[in-house]
Amino acid sequence: MQELTNLKQNPKARRDYSERDIELSGKPEENPLNKELSPHPVHIRITLGSAGSIQLVLIIRYFEQIKCATAWPQLSISNNTNHQGDTNFVQHLLRHLFANDLGNEIPIPGIQYDNKDLTPEECIQYLESKDFGKSYCCLQIICSIPTVNSSMLYKHELNLNKSMRETIARITRRWNSWLNLSQQIRGLTNKDIDLYALKENVYPAALSCSLVQWTAITLEEFLAQNSDVLNIYPDDKGITYNSYRAVIVRGSAKMFHSNTE
Repeated sequence: MQELTNLKQNPKARRDYSERDIELSGKPEENPLNKELSPHPVHIRITLGSAGSIQLVLIIRYFEQIKCATAWPQLSISNNTNHQGDTNFVQHLLRHLFANDLGNEIPIPGIQYDNKDLTPEECIQYLESKDFGKSYCCLQIICSIPTVNSSMLYKHELNLNKSMRETIARITRRWNSWLNLSQQIRGLTNKDIDLYALKENVYPAALSCSLVQWTAITLEEFLAQNSDVLNIYPDDKGITYNSYRAVIVRGSAKMFHSNTE
């Protein structure tokens, strides 16, 4: 802004600016999307979780050109705990927070008419490549931005107190559930299973099996072993799957079992 002001007030500065443009004309052209889809310099940072432990950090940015907000989730880990695979999963944490809200569209009315040089698909691809995140409908609602989804349903929430509380509560519940689930999975992987914490014995007295191994496997390995049982695709309705193989021994018998979550 200061540079533009100087150009208007100082003719010499205007000439210098033109000469600089000539010098830069021989350089490779910059991606025009860098200018068209530059975020507002002020962003919102929301942190969920206790200090000193693993935390969820949401970076919310607003883009004036397309008039929408995006959220980029991150993990903040204060110790050296192994969280392999967690970074990939956290990017899908906000999916299905509300029905059919996958973040795969720009839910702004008239987006295809206001920006004739930009298609919604180009915007989505660029935002993801720059780690700006996705433009979820629920995010626009808590920012009081009018939305229209793929079903052409228009919504403009004015009660920000109610919508903000509800959305943050849903994110918090899902985050806590994910923390508990990931802790259980790491316990299985490290064979650290505390059965004495149960208030009652839910296992039959004759049960004498032992878990020998619990390892993470790829989706391709899971499908190869269970092709006749379950058919899963990585992008099926925006659902993310993690696959595991368990080796269970009972006496001289050994059983291999594959599972997804």
